Amino acid sequence: MTAATTLRSIYLNWAKNFGCKVSALFAPGISVVPHAALGDWQGAFFLRHRTTCLISVPRSSILKAQALTAGRSAAEAFDQDFVRYLFPGGVLQTVGPAWLGYADATDIRPLADAQGRRLDESDVPALERLAKACDRREWELSSVRVERQWIFGRFVGAELVAAGSLEDVHDSILNVGIITHPGHRGRGYAKEVVSAMTQFALEQPAVLQYRTLLTNLPSIAIARRLGFQEQAQTLAVRLA
Repeated sequence: MTAATTLRSIYLNWAKNFGCKVSALFAPGISVVPHAALGDWQGAFFLRHRTTCLISVPRSSILKAQALTAGRSAAEAFDQDFVRYLFPGGVLQTVGPAWLGYADATDIRPLADAQGRRLDESDVPALERLAKACDRREWELSSVRVERQWIFGRFVGAELVAAGSLEDVHDSILNVGIITHPGHRGRGYAKEVVSAMTQFALEQPAVLQYRTLLTNLPSIAIARRLGFQEQAQTLAVRLA
């Protein structure tokens, strides 16, 4: 990914979400800011980019968090002991660390023989059956939602075995959500769905955003195979 306009769009999106200037994304160390896009959420959101880590927290936690992170490096931010130290009031749940990648028209390498396609209203019952077959937490983390404007899927016969959705998160940036039926994993169906979404995005045109847990190596492999490049890592922390 070399297009300066693409990177600027990504950086503007991050800066908007954190309520900061783009220059803050390149300041070494840890910067703590009050929630902007996350409103009154009782949690903390970390974004680590190169030698910088931005942490968004509730306004009630800002002064203490800034004091505890003073002089600390971005490399320390995702350490679980450090997270507990930073929030002595208690951590209920962490989601991540997550891999955050992007791809534009210069990066995307869709599969030539992918059978994924865009879904329509007649496919909603199949999508709902897929949702019921998946673990509830996995479904929530996938970001696939029935109400999304752009939903894609891969069928085997009459069964929807993988589904994905695109969500407009900032101007021309579309977030990719993807999930596969537990009984059909490891067969490349998710890759076909993501490929169909990348082809659709090329027609917009758009920058695609792909987020998955760092421990989900098959999902990261899909992203890299289709041309996504890692730009940052994230961590979400729900506070007591």
